[in-house]
Amino acid sequence: MFAQLSGVIFPGTLRAQQTLQLVSFYYSAIGLVVAWASWRIWTFTVRPALYPDEPKQLPYAIPFIGHVVGFMKDHNRVFDCGREYFGNTREPFSLTIMGETIYVVSSPRDIQTIYKKPKAISFDPFIQQVLANHGATPATIDKMFGSSLSASGRKNLMDQSHDDWKFQLQPGEQLTILQTKFLNNIESYLQWDNLPPKAILSSSESQATVSLWALCGETLLRAATRGFFGDRIFEIAPGILDAIYAFDKDNWKLNYQYPYFAAKEMYDAKKKGVECIQAYFRTSERDKEETSWIMRTLHTNFRSLDIPEWECASLVWMIFWVSNSNAFKLCFWYIAHLVHDTTLLRAVKEETNPAFTDDVADMDYLLEKCPLLESIYEEILRSLSEAIGARTTVSDSVVGDKVMKAGTKVLMPYRQLHLDADVFGSDARTFNATRFMENKQLSKSTNFRPFGGGSTICPGRFIVRREAYLFVAVLLQRYEIALDGSQNLPRVNERVPTGGIRTPRMEDDLQIRLTRIR
Repeated sequence: MFAQLSGVIFPGTLRAQQTLQLVSFYYSAIGLVVAWASWRIWTFTVRPALYPDEPKQLPYAIPFIGHVVGFMKDHNRVFDCGREYFGNTREPFSLTIMGETIYVVSSPRDIQTIYKKPKAISFDPFIQQVLANHGATPATIDKMFGSSLSASGRKNLMDQSHDDWKFQLQPGEQLTILQTKFLNNIESYLQWDNLPPKAILSSSESQATVSLWALCGETLLRAATRGFFGDRIFEIAPGILDAIYAFDKDNWKLNYQYPYFAAKEMYDAKKKGVECIQAYFRTSERDKEETSWIMRTLHTNFRSLDIPEWECASLVWMIFWVSNSNAFKLCFWYIAHLVHDTTLLRAVKEETNPAFTDDVADMDYLLEKCPLLESIYEEILRSLSEAIGARTTVSDSVVGDKVMKAGTKVLMPYRQLHLDADVFGSDARTFNATRFMENKQLSKSTNFRPFGGGSTICPGRFIVRREAYLFVAVLLQRYEIALDGSQNLPRVNERVPTGGIRTPRMEDDLQIRLTRIR
């Protein structure tokens, strides 16, 4: 009240107060601008000059926040901007994400250097974080990385598990056993009477219109699930496929550690998937007779270290999902490109026809005598994979001409290699079905890393190739396939970071007309 009266009685006082407030605001604003400019000059000009051996920071506007907004919108674009900002030299640079420095490496030579330093630039911290995201407690993680399973005492559970995966999925007896199951299942599910009901939009006696996304997903995920666990899994855990679909759709939110309320469907699907695995392993040994060697071995090893049952199931679920999350997406893009280029479709059909005798495919023929089939497969991996290698520096390490400080994350976005015009040509950003057929050395290039590299290269690369080849060849052998009306090639969903084969926008799913041949 007094302040109001003083403004009436002493108007000059009020004006003075207003002037002081205005001056204070201006000084505060000037102070903020000076502080921001000083921070920017220090961070992006002075510090790089004082420490030229460290990777340079890609400039950003807001301290601490850094590149987080752009990274969540489209991380590939952030990587592109960084490479282009530094003159396309491909020297390592750094990003800031919520105050954390992250090194980005996009040179094949530097990536090879990182592969050769597995102790100094380690894969373990990344895996430990993934395990924690999937429900492993610190005690369980310590057991997995600290307890030996071998008689020599040299290998911990994580190292042994990786060796087991290689034993199962690299060429040899165990791959042959699993491959036979997978391929028989795919052939079975692509028979006219066995086409997945969820994929069929309409049908007649000899023709069906299907969702391409559902056809690929239902066929390949069901085939893989049956291959890993046997027929009984669908009776014991009938919701397992729905859980995979729902979790795969938003799994990236787990890595970004979204709270439950912001990713309810994903967390619920993960819980359902773990419950399915838990229910399966709780059944009698007779019910698990068809379990694959790898799934049985992993579960046995986890239990041998007294890892709690729920966490065992969580770990098996994680591994099962990871190993099956790319094949069906790859096949979706493969068929999508074929139906949009009928000349290419006919060429692949003619090339693969000799592989069939009495409707049974000769996998060796598909692998060795079908260069166009192979070229398209590798071009899809090149153009549509966004796999990212992740490491953490355990000690100060030299990569290229830069010193990477200990305790810092390192990202290797392989897509940056795949779009290198100096290696793949001026059309590197477009799809070219014959690229790898015209230059067979490209698949051996250090710029081609769809499955990573070094000691952690994905062991599933052999089975995925076989799944894709058989799916495409059998589909073309049994059906005339075409678009059901005019439809554009699906657009990539740029906002979903898959870490593998990119997904289409769901509104761009294709409706495919299948006409029965045999």
